[in-house]
Amino acid sequence: MVFDDFDYRRRLRKHPLLSQFSSTLPSNIKELFQWMEFIVANNPIAAAGIKKLSEVPVTTLRYSSGDDVTEGSFSDHDSWKTILEDDLNIKATLLNISYNTHLYGNCFVSVYAPIVRLIVCEECGHRHNIRNAKKLKIFLGKKDVSASTEEEFHDKATGDYSKVYKKSSDDTKKVRAKAVCPQCRMIRVHHFKDVPVRKKDDINIVIWNPNNIRISGNPFSGEEEIYYDIPADLKKAIKENDPFVLSTTPIAIIESSLSNKVFKFAKGSIFHMKKESISGVSTSWGLPALTSAIPSILTLMVLRKANEKIASDYMVPLRVIFPSQQSNPSEMFNYMGGSDFVSKIKRMIEQWKIDPSGVQMTPFPVGTETILGDGKLLTLNAEIEQLEANIANSLGIPIEFIKGGLSYTSQGSSLRLLENQLAKITAGLDDVLGFIVNKVGAILNKEPVSIKLIPFKIIDDLQEKAAIMQLAASGQGIISKATILEMFNIDSNAEQDRAKEEQKMGVKAQMELQNYQQEVATSLEERAKQKEQMNTGSFEMLNQQALMQEAQNYASQLAQMDPGMRKSKLDEMAKTNYIMYGVVKALLEMQDRKQAYAATQGAAQGGQSPQ
Repeated sequence: MVFDDFDYRRRLRKHPLLSQFSSTLPSNIKELFQWMEFIVANNPIAAAGIKKLSEVPVTTLRYSSGDDVTEGSFSDHDSWKTILEDDLNIKATLLNISYNTHLYGNCFVSVYAPIVRLIVCEECGHRHNIRNAKKLKIFLGKKDVSASTEEEFHDKATGDYSKVYKKSSDDTKKVRAKAVCPQCRMIRVHHFKDVPVRKKDDINIVIWNPNNIRISGNPFSGEEEIYYDIPADLKKAIKENDPFVLSTTPIAIIESSLSNKVFKFAKGSIFHMKKESISGVSTSWGLPALTSAIPSILTLMVLRKANEKIASDYMVPLRVIFPSQQSNPSEMFNYMGGSDFVSKIKRMIEQWKIDPSGVQMTPFPVGTETILGDGKLLTLNAEIEQLEANIANSLGIPIEFIKGGLSYTSQGSSLRLLENQLAKITAGLDDVLGFIVNKVGAILNKEPVSIKLIPFKIIDDLQEKAAIMQLAASGQGIISKATILEMFNIDSNAEQDRAKEEQKMGVKAQMELQNYQQEVATSLEERAKQKEQMNTGSFEMLNQQALMQEAQNYASQLAQMDPGMRKSKLDEMAKTNYIMYGVVKALLEMQDRKQAYAATQGAAQGGQSPQ
């Protein structure tokens, strides 16, 4: 198969209905990509539309309840939620993927597995990090040593690797390096050895530049072969033996650079997310969202340029002062010449600026004329607004979605169409997310889980929500609590954790109260026994239940008082009945903690309630 060139300008023919911009339209997909980059850099409406379309469908991540999310082969902090959201910042990555998909119509994603790249001496077998190599020079050559018996050993303290290898024959041309061997202490030929590193912080999700991508597609099977045109600056760094580039660039790309060939991605190593395409033009490439808006954008640029000219030439009025037509020119010039008249007028204007209330005099009548200054009537704002609306329509969104002020009641049908359009992007992002999870799981030797975005909703269907809530209230177990929470964009796992914490806090508070009651009762019994032993009189055993009942009554009365009055009553009680004072104070503190916790939960629930 040949590479798909996406050349549609050859289909155009001169026609009287075509605009003057038809000859400037992009001729292939790569030119179209460059046009998209130029447009978003110079057209604020197009840039804002693409940005908002990209952000809206990226919702909250939903982890399947049956999978190991918080516990597994790693500890809790190494869970999938932590890996994706904290270490890989997956939300920002999905936003970037969505943005590139809308902008270019295509997005190519792969996952970079971290490695430590070593070079192995083919004479003594000594291994060392390529970044520490001296007099490094790479080339394509034949391998003289087999790596099948290499032992995986990494001394983290020194970063060195030492092993002797058995020699064997291999005629395949692979990338080799000439460098000083630390053990031989002379320049030797080395071959490359990559040691995988299972470190989640070094995993990188690569979003490839579509300008450097080629696609060879089979229209019958639908299969694609994706190629990468290695950029000139990367080729230059490789051929100049840059240790930093050579230590992280995949071996296959290095070999393609040295042989001046395009790099072919292995099947399943790269994910191609694309928008809809026209079967008569290309099925391998998706079309950018702004493709149909290019003529309107070009016309808009012309109108803005005209507005710029109007603003510079017609906004500031030009005032002209001249002798009035009522005066007799022959008599006027008897008093002063033309140059004297101009000088006189200039002096009058300067004096007027110093003293605006002053009176200026001339020996003859003077007239004034204002020209230009009517630029506000000439501006093309109405035409520009219409073209901006056309650009928004080409994106499939109302202009209010970009500028704000979108009405949820009067624009219900438009919002429903927009919701259906963006729901497809959310589904595509789910596929990308599954690809990333599988690749990261393979790198970290961790079992993949099912992770998806919560279904995108731009407007609330109140009738549907009411029906679901009614089914949930029936108690038949048809609707789960997780489904109810997801309707309001609430993380069910987080809510379960909060419910557990609330129960723990309640149990802890109850235990503290019981312990304090026990301490008070024990103290009272001990004092009673001491008084009985000292024969100070008969001591009637205190009734604990009566004591707690009286203390609760006091606490209820004091809770209704202002803080100053409450403190005064407590101080008085401490002097007369210290035991009762301790119990009442503990009950008041317990009530304050419960009220503070209830207020915190009410504020949190109010902040999460749907609008």
